[in-house]
Amino acid sequence: MQCLYQAHDEESLHKWFSSNFNVEVRAYVKNGNYCVINNTYEPQFTTVYKGDGTSFDLDLEANEIIWYEI
Repeated sequence: MQCLYQAHDEESLHKWFSSNFNVEVRAYVKNGNYCVINNTYEPQFTTVYKGDGTSFDLDLEANEIIWYEI
């Protein structure tokens, strides 16, 4: 986050981002898809922010990966 602040690019923070640090969002824009990954052995809840800045809430099971199309 500090890098975005220093670059004056704070608006990029909520693009391809998870509000839960245990959950990862990986975007493969050229391939037209992205995934949300629970990196724990416990269920997790997060808010997922897509590349256009919109968001949605998501419950994930332990170690679950969910794929989406952009």
